[in-house]
Amino acid sequence: MAELTFYNSVPSDLKITTTFGIGCLVIKGCIDVYDILPATNTQFAQSYLKSASLPKNEQEILLEHRADGDYWGTPGGRLEPGENIVQCAIREVKEETNLDIDIIKVFSIISDPQYGTIRKYPTDSACKHMIDILLLAHPTSFDIIKSEESRDVKFFKFSDLPKNITPPSSKAIKDYQALLGHGERTILL
Repeated sequence: MAELTFYNSVPSDLKITTTFGIGCLVIKGCIDVYDILPATNTQFAQSYLKSASLPKNEQEILLEHRADGDYWGTPGGRLEPGENIVQCAIREVKEETNLDIDIIKVFSIISDPQYGTIRKYPTDSACKHMIDILLLAHPTSFDIIKSEESRDVKFFKFSDLPKNITPPSSKAIKDYQALLGHGERTILL
């Protein structure tokens, strides 16, 4: 079976199209209640009662082991006609993991080929130059059921991540870890 292939430059012998990919960094405990100014009673209650705010060393990220290659990555997919990126992210996470999420913000936009944005999917005849838009979200349900698109789906502590993470997901995870506690910004690469 052919597998997903990542490139860090444009292959001269392959046809390439450009498309958007929407992914989601689903992180248990990523809400910083001190960044919600002013916090409503509901936001404050959710942050403490649902463990939405955790110290960095206790946070966990949701990853799926892809069925089309031996890679772990953030759940996500392609926009359907008429969808916006938030609707796409919520739908894709639900379809691939069965989890419900609340979107916090757009976290990262990755288009630079050095981060594996040029890829060949086994079912496509051409390479895709993906513009990956990654949103930050926290889970509001926890009953994981993997789809046929995944070999496995689970939460990982940042100190125990698998080695074979897709290049764009790996970049976004490193950026999240580096920025945690250092203010808000969207990363454009």
